[in-house]
Amino acid sequence: MQEQERLRIARELHDGLGQNIILIKNKTLLAAQAADKQSTVASNLQDISNLASSTLEDLRQIAHDLRPPHLERWGLADSIRASLQTLSETSSVEFDVDIDTIDGLIEKDNEIHVFRIVQEAVNNILKHAQARKASVTMRREANMIRCVIRDNGKGVPTAPDDKSDASSEGFGLSSMGQRVNILCGTLRIESIPSQGTMITIELPVKKKPDG
Repeated sequence: MQEQERLRIARELHDGLGQNIILIKNKTLLAAQAADKQSTVASNLQDISNLASSTLEDLRQIAHDLRPPHLERWGLADSIRASLQTLSETSSVEFDVDIDTIDGLIEKDNEIHVFRIVQEAVNNILKHAQARKASVTMRREANMIRCVIRDNGKGVPTAPDDKSDASSEGFGLSSMGQRVNILCGTLRIESIPSQGTMITIELPVKKKPDG
């Protein structure tokens, strides 16, 4: 239900509010061009147009974050690869990515959870781990998808078997755990101070239809 609401909000932001901002931007540009002899008015209108452009970009990013459109266009595996590529290009962490074709193994409505789990784990590495290298491996096995995410950073600050670890502020582990539970999977965190962290996620694949 939460993901359905996210999709609805994303569509309304993009199709409704986004179109209105585009109209504002275009009309202020036309007014600025017509008021070229009145420098102050033209300058103010240009500022409004620039603000509308900035707001529109923010709006597109919010809609994208709520429901990444490439999940429908590219599929789960390529969407995760593209997301990791974008994240790695904006950081100094060297990533090794090896993802099997996992499309069709998870119910369509649940693919967003898999995408977010990987995204949140990698964001944790970039924000908190102080790592130089990291890897994301996703393997298609008989009855499950096994995802292993490693880094060589400073490690998670509390013991991996401590429940408080999953809710440590800033580490997003609680959200990951909730999503894994929704998918009826398992989440295991192994961490050694100053040596890094390994997160292992096992997700059952959907059952094939009878016949």
